[in-house]
Amino acid sequence: MNNDLGRPVVVGIDGSSSAASALDMAAVEALALGAPLTIVHAYAWPIFYAALANMPYRPDEWAPAPAITAMVAATANRVADEHPGLAVRTSVVAGGGGAVLVAASTDASLIVVGGRGVGGLAGLLAGSVAPYVAAHAHCPVIVVREGQTSVAAGGHVTVGVDGTSSSLRALRFACDWAHRRGAEVEAIHAVDPGRFDAPVPEFGRTPAEVRLDGWVDRVRHDFPTLQVRSAVVRASATQALMAASRSARLIVVGSRHRGEVASLVLGSVGRELIRRSACPVAVSHGVSAGSPDTPRRFPMEGDGVRMLIDDEIGTRSGRLGR
Repeated sequence: MNNDLGRPVVVGIDGSSSAASALDMAAVEALALGAPLTIVHAYAWPIFYAALANMPYRPDEWAPAPAITAMVAATANRVADEHPGLAVRTSVVAGGGGAVLVAASTDASLIVVGGRGVGGLAGLLAGSVAPYVAAHAHCPVIVVREGQTSVAAGGHVTVGVDGTSSSLRALRFACDWAHRRGAEVEAIHAVDPGRFDAPVPEFGRTPAEVRLDGWVDRVRHDFPTLQVRSAVVRASATQALMAASRSARLIVVGSRHRGEVASLVLGSVGRELIRRSACPVAVSHGVSAGSPDTPRRFPMEGDGVRMLIDDEIGTRSGRLGR
């Protein structure tokens, strides 16, 4: 992941069970990267509700409810207790969940988000947060649904590879992630069942197998001790990766280039995996946070959002508010 120790792992929480799963995974990811963890909670835009109620809007009158700040503080303290040595920061921000997390991604090493949000009006909005963040973030994103985890030992990382630059970056992300955790990598190349792909006599393998081996060889030399196996599957990419998710610790897919139509940035395969994968899904974006062409900013006063908490919990014995 080419992590800069100053860049945090950022996780969004909203009180839902999938956000709790995302928080657990984010803490483990931060420890694996040697990075701090930033817990973000976004609350609804005040101007939206003020307009509905025909009320005047003054930013200094709108602050998160004390129960919200208390919940975030308690969550941060619990995470710090459970993971000694992990630096934990908190941020309560006015804004839509997707927009807040995408803004945070400009200065993050990784974003972790739950696949489903809370109920009610917030639930209607939260249902689109995960795919929005996965499509528009400036750094890799991991989407975790309720009950999912990649913490358990064993298992492998599966990555979809089709020869595009985004899929090769996804392969490198998968290898780096697996290398840090002592896992193996499975690189899958999906071939349409109706497409001709018979073995070539001089190679003893099919053209698809030759292509996949070549793609894997491009990154194999950077991870000489990593076990990487490859498999050509006669199915659609969605079908192949959905089936693989039942035995994998993590599924990794690439994202499309930012110049493409926004609704297509993530791609149909990634969107379907986010909805139905049996394990967490990582979307490896080509532009990493902190690269020269990526501004390093977190939402601050003057961006239309208000940063209301930005505290750090000391390692091991620190507490919020000390």
